[in-house]
Amino acid sequence: MKTILLVLALLLALYGLSRLLSRMILWLTRPEKGALLLLVPLFDDASVNTRLQSAREHLYAGGFADSVRMAAVDCGLSADRRQHAADVCRNWHVVLFDPEELANSVCGNSAGEHNKTHAI
Repeated sequence: MKTILLVLALLLALYGLSRLLSRMILWLTRPEKGALLLLVPLFDDASVNTRLQSAREHLYAGGFADSVRMAAVDCGLSADRRQHAADVCRNWHVVLFDPEELANSVCGNSAGEHNKTHAI
């Protein structure tokens, strides 16, 4: 019985050390503040609150809450859900884009022009 408890304590200690090491590596390799942008797609069949909260929780769990900014992309929301999404995004300080607006802000031109100039 004593051996089993010793092995269990050793396994828990190893697990704790591995978690500590992974946290240290994540902290050392984190990007600078605001350097990354996480795009959260919002579909008409999914809850806006749930998707944004899930994205935020993943950022906090990974230790990236300070270095990653979030933006939501309207991927076919109905008019009333779009209004709800705009209200939620405003409260959470998240920008809500249409796909065309996102292409304009990233590429500096319309999505159609972007596709024409970069077609393979």
